[in-house]
Amino acid sequence: MSLAYDPADPETCRRPYPVLARLRAEDPVHWSPALKAWVVTRYDDVRHVLAGDELSPDRLTPFYASMPSATRSTLAEAMRYLNLWVVFRDPPAHTRLRRLMNQAFAHRSIQARRPDIEAIVDRLIAGMKGEARVDLVASFTMPLPALVIMRLLGVPSTMLLDVKRWSDDMMLFIGSARGTADKYERARNGAMAMATLFRSLIAERRTSPQDDILSELIAARDGGDSLTEDELVATAMLFLFAGHETTTNLLGNAVVALMANRRELERLGSDPGIVGSAVEEFLRFDGPSNAMGR
Repeated sequence: MSLAYDPADPETCRRPYPVLARLRAEDPVHWSPALKAWVVTRYDDVRHVLAGDELSPDRLTPFYASMPSATRSTLAEAMRYLNLWVVFRDPPAHTRLRRLMNQAFAHRSIQARRPDIEAIVDRLIAGMKGEARVDLVASFTMPLPALVIMRLLGVPSTMLLDVKRWSDDMMLFIGSARGTADKYERARNGAMAMATLFRSLIAERRTSPQDDILSELIAARDGGDSLTEDELVATAMLFLFAGHETTTNLLGNAVVALMANRRELERLGSDPGIVGSAVEEFLRFDGPSNAMGR
């Protein structure tokens, strides 16, 4: 059977690893007609691609430039912010943004947030009690990381469903979704709604700083340098958009793996002290994202 990698294929979605194993063995630098991109699958090759200077993480700009003018016009406002996401920037712009972002996190301890996070977990678990059947993703793995990041950024928890809808709409462009007729209009609307939210919150924090990362980002300084207004909005959007999606998928994949490996489930239940190494193993065994773009 000839190889033609398509991550949207239902069988590949359900069981990606046999296909990836074939690619590593038979065609480690594979042209995917579905993606219109090269797919590199061997460890050393991937390391070279990600760490080398030959290729860029800025995959949005050439994709945007190749679009018809009407589509570019639709997405122009969204690109104002998406182009500033650190994950799409090359050095020295990437280095500068990361240095300023690290200023905000240097004063943060995740342990100090533990009571807040545990309270969110307890509330979500309480909401599932008494139910004969629950959708774990809808009831727990989606809201948990989103609510935690919203709490860190100072976004009201009542906006959870709005944030999820905006993120899903933005994914239609950033994830290069196919088969959705109005995907670019929806992506633009989602991005602009999120940008409007953060522009408002930033204005509030400038006059009344709070105990949150948004206030720390505003205050971040590297010599005389600081984040511009658009960079603040873009960085907050990135944290909220990218931060919760991967954790949702990690938690879901971890539960599926434990249900399929009951002895490991019992082991984890009897020895909660191994949870740190368990998380590392879940990331290795069936990670939340199976590709990085260049």
